[in-house]
Amino acid sequence: MGTRNWMFAVLFWGCLGTLIPVSAQIVNQAPGTSLGIDSQNPTDFPTFRSQAFDDFTIAAPTFITTFTAYGFDLKYDSGTMTYIPDPSLPTNTGVNAGIYTTPNATTAPILSTTGSEDASRNLNFNFGGALLAPGTYWVSAWVDRPYGATTSRWLWRTYTPVSGSQAIWHNPLNGWGQGGSPQNVGPLVGAGSVDLAYTLNGFTAASVPEPSTFVLAGALVLVGTGYGTWRARKRRALKT
Repeated sequence: MGTRNWMFAVLFWGCLGTLIPVSAQIVNQAPGTSLGIDSQNPTDFPTFRSQAFDDFTIAAPTFITTFTAYGFDLKYDSGTMTYIPDPSLPTNTGVNAGIYTTPNATTAPILSTTGSEDASRNLNFNFGGALLAPGTYWVSAWVDRPYGATTSRWLWRTYTPVSGSQAIWHNPLNGWGQGGSPQNVGPLVGAGSVDLAYTLNGFTAASVPEPSTFVLAGALVLVGTGYGTWRARKRRALKT
């Protein structure tokens, strides 16, 4: 390797630094509207199993961390024969989230995790810094909860304006009678185009050179330059 090429190689490696996390809020669509769509696996009525999805796009490799889906609980009131806000926090047998490449409840997520429902009836998760490549993905959240006698439901709040594609809802076994294919949420809740209310956070990695690497690179370049000069002088001495 020539002296010049060797020096460039040293400079390249010397400039490599430490990767540090750079926080990134991927989506901030909160707190949402008063409208919502069911996203629940009622274990006692499996044909009503449904999931809602919303899309997001990342331009660089991103480590996914916290995710909150904003929602509310309804229960059936036999006196008024209507659904009313559930005054007590329902018992879930599971609180789930997944990230998908397509908004379809019959496909497997590429990332999944479990979480919990808080007193505000929002679902909270942490994907633990799982890495996603650049691209567009669909996030989903749902509860495992039997309807039981009171028909307790969790609904994911909608959000406007729409960013990217409209939110999608999927009830594969068509228990709700709306069709078994994925469809836009807006018409189902009596609205126009809507997204879902959620926040999604993560971090990207940035390379920051450490000062010591510049010192080391400079020293090695000086050594390399001195060695090259010594070799050149030695060659000239051999020719005389």
